[in-house]
Amino acid sequence: MFEGAFDVHEFRDEATASIETHFKLKTQFPAENVVGYYGEYFKNWERMDEMSDKGWGGFVDETISGKPNVIQYMRSWTNKKEKKEATVNLRYYSLGKSVNKEELYVVVKVWRF
Repeated sequence: MFEGAFDVHEFRDEATASIETHFKLKTQFPAENVVGYYGEYFKNWERMDEMSDKGWGGFVDETISGKPNVIQYMRSWTNKKEKKEATVNLRYYSLGKSVNKEELYVVVKVWRF
């Protein structure tokens, strides 16, 4: 777990052998400390998204009430030896018309394939 994490929720699915952890962090955009942490954590895994690496991107999340603006950064890895895949999704959500670039929402998911 990343130091300083709060509002932590963990979901386990025994059928798919997956663990999904959601939490928030107080960290300034572009969260280089978090991006670097997970890059180092999964450094022995193979990156699955290098060809589509675009860094931070934005969209309107129409699945959430108020349709907030979102700035998102995603990474994916695979570990063929352990037969596992992982994704890390980092998001900053809008507060009104501007995006709150101080509170980061993180989702880390690891599962077997």
